[in-house]
Amino acid sequence: METLQNIQQVLAKTQLLATIQKLKNTKAGLQAELDMVAVEKNATKAAIEYLKQKGFSRYEVSNFCREGYFSKHNLNYWQRGEYIGFGVSASSFIDNRRFTNTESIEEYVYAVLRNASPEVFSEEVVGDDAKREFAMLALRTEFGVSLLSYDLAFGSSFVEDFKHAIEKNAKYLDISDKNIKIKSEYLYVQNTILLDFIG
Repeated sequence: METLQNIQQVLAKTQLLATIQKLKNTKAGLQAELDMVAVEKNATKAAIEYLKQKGFSRYEVSNFCREGYFSKHNLNYWQRGEYIGFGVSASSFIDNRRFTNTESIEEYVYAVLRNASPEVFSEEVVGDDAKREFAMLALRTEFGVSLLSYDLAFGSSFVEDFKHAIEKNAKYLDISDKNIKIKSEYLYVQNTILLDFIG
């Protein structure tokens, strides 16, 4: 849950969120927001169609490639794989622990020269938080959640653990006995869908 709170804290500081919240407080603002979503949806649809004509397919909400050329680097993130980051502000995820280096160049250099860790943030992502993160990351891809991978990772059933979220969003999901994924036509609103899986 700490990860979700961190994301909410970052969003709370953005100009975009402040503008959206301001717009939502007026009738005209709500219409402006709906218009913005419609424009974005149409632009996204046109871009996807253009890329498809050029031989690219969407394999993650914001990534496209030619068949067989998925970014292994990106897929590692979406599959909750381990990674290590070096340098200022770099993040790592190892043994269910996420940690981040200082954003200050001076602090980073000072720590490294003293043979100390430049780490300023650390959290363990286990239990229900790990399950929610797994769901959120996998549902951003065209592959969705592999039910077998989830069961092996957590020793429980994804369908049971997320029963309410699945039922609530059933019309937006492709559900099979092997995986559950967001239908491609609803990826543009995937953040709204994901809220039910991480909340």
